[in-house]
Amino acid sequence: MMLLRDNVRYLIYLFIIGILLLGGCVHRPEPTTTTTTTIVTDCGNKICESGENGYNCPQDCCVSGDGKCPAGCEAVSGSLRYDDDCDCYLNLAETTEYYALEKENFWYGVLATDNYNVLGEEPKRKDEIVQLIKKAQNEDGTWNTHSEKIHYAPNTARTLMALSRLDVDFSTIKPLEPFLETVDTWEEVTANVQEFKAPDNFWGDFWGHITIWNVYKNQAPPYRDDFMNTVNSEFDSWAYDTHQRNHLIDMLRQLCIPFPRRDEVVQIILRQQEEDGSWMNGNCGETAQTIIILNYLNASADEAKQKAIDFIWNKCYIEMNIDDKRMCGFKGFPEEDRVSSNPNPSIIAVLIQEGYLDGDPAIYMKWRSCHL
Repeated sequence: MMLLRDNVRYLIYLFIIGILLLGGCVHRPEPTTTTTTTIVTDCGNKICESGENGYNCPQDCCVSGDGKCPAGCEAVSGSLRYDDDCDCYLNLAETTEYYALEKENFWYGVLATDNYNVLGEEPKRKDEIVQLIKKAQNEDGTWNTHSEKIHYAPNTARTLMALSRLDVDFSTIKPLEPFLETVDTWEEVTANVQEFKAPDNFWGDFWGHITIWNVYKNQAPPYRDDFMNTVNSEFDSWAYDTHQRNHLIDMLRQLCIPFPRRDEVVQIILRQQEEDGSWMNGNCGETAQTIIILNYLNASADEAKQKAIDFIWNKCYIEMNIDDKRMCGFKGFPEEDRVSSNPNPSIIAVLIQEGYLDGDPAIYMKWRSCHL
């Protein structure tokens, strides 16, 4: 009976788990008056002067679309934490951790780390989670996808990000050089992306490669110039597609490269917003990601952002009770009736940035440093 009950619980859980980032002490507030506060950073309140255009500023200060560090890091801080909501998100993190270890599934370990991290917590069984992730690593340093026995660069990138958040010294994992040596030229990396990419997701897959170099090597890839030449020459391949555009802009941020045709791209983004406030046909995660992109580009888009926030709260937020525990999260699309398998980290990040969650407004940017 115990085995049957565990299997039933696991099957139920598979419908709701796999979330990349839920946590945070989020609540559904009545309209409040927010105040602007200055966030203390390594920048202080002065523009960093080292390096061309201040590119050598601490990464949490390099947040403007022109590649320059702002005169001060400001964020709106309004709603405070509510204990009930903290527990609601923490329950999901704890359940994710339980199944990661119970089923020896390293990907759940990555997701558990994401859930804890946004709450300012560490996994309760951190050492076991670290060992689980390390055990799943391939000999060439990569990690397979969580559902198939193949390597996919974004999965390795996200796993490295999780290990970084767990304060793991990369000298204690298998080196990634065997893999990186096979994709360290423009011809090699583009061939790899073409081999593994999903249809029409070139820039989404490329994000994984850029992020691996950034997180693991703490540097830009050797093909940086070829990458930028392609970004400029293939403008139409990413500028009009929400998913491709969001990934591309994050890569430019990681490389601290001034954004090309900024004003034109902002206008494209605003024109593509749906009537309900979403982007990409009601995609909750991409809608939140787009708000973060607008913030990164310093766009004047308060009305569009508020409309999108209303969409997220009213159409994407969901609560469920599993094993007598209240769990909070976000759906992938409004028509779904369960927590989505991939409402990406931008949902929580944008709630922090827009003052609906008390936390670090630079949390999303800190996951990947800013490098020339």
